[in-house]
Amino acid sequence: HLVHNGEVYNHRELRERILAEKWCSCADFETGSDSEVLLACLAYKGVNWTLEHVRGMFAFVLVEIQRNSLVKIIMSRDPFGIKPLCYAISQGNVIISSEISAFTEDMLCLAVSDVLPSRSMELSLVAGEWVLREKSYFDPIISSSMSGEYGD
Repeated sequence: HLVHNGEVYNHRELRERILAEKWCSCADFETGSDSEVLLACLAYKGVNWTLEHVRGMFAFVLVEIQRNSLVKIIMSRDPFGIKPLCYAISQGNVIISSEISAFTEDMLCLAVSDVLPSRSMELSLVAGEWVLREKSYFDPIISSSMSGEYGD
């Protein structure tokens, strides 16, 4: 299950690659949506590959379920953090939103955290407890010749 906020700029190119490399068939696509292409990339190539190849402004949550049991939740944001994504864990529940205002007054006692830009967060349920792993997938390279000042 995928919830996606934003836009994948290169979804047409990725769709062409999916079809050319026969990860799936045209029949597997019902629309021209970028979310559908994002889901296909995640399903056939995995999170790491997808985050290395997708270009755009986005935040997404992928929920993996096997045999009617939750396996893991993956949350990710675009490299520049254009689309927000925050979460809280309370009493065994995971609450996720694109806006902090979605956390009501009743929830203010919760520790609300942001998924940082260019990060992928994986939540796995292990022995009844949520285990969180964070991974950075984009490190901008800044030239050592840059002085921090604007010049001609």
